Amino acid sequence: MYLKPRSFRREGLLHQILSSTLLQRNQTGTCVGMFRRSLRSLTDGHRKHCTNLWRNKRRRGRQLK
Repeated sequence: MYLKPRSFRREGLLHQILSSTLLQRNQTGTCVGMFRRSLRSLTDGHRKHCTNLWRNKRRRGRQLK
């Protein structure tokens, strides 16, 4: 299983949660490809959420000035 190390440097907790779900999936014997897809969507969603937060902060900063 390949993960981009850059995207996980900051989200240690997220990584722990994802790796624990991977272990559970493996025990139940479901395919890892499915997990890879869900992992990608989860991390992308998280990244979008972070960028949105950052953008909103900047917008608020401009409004306050």
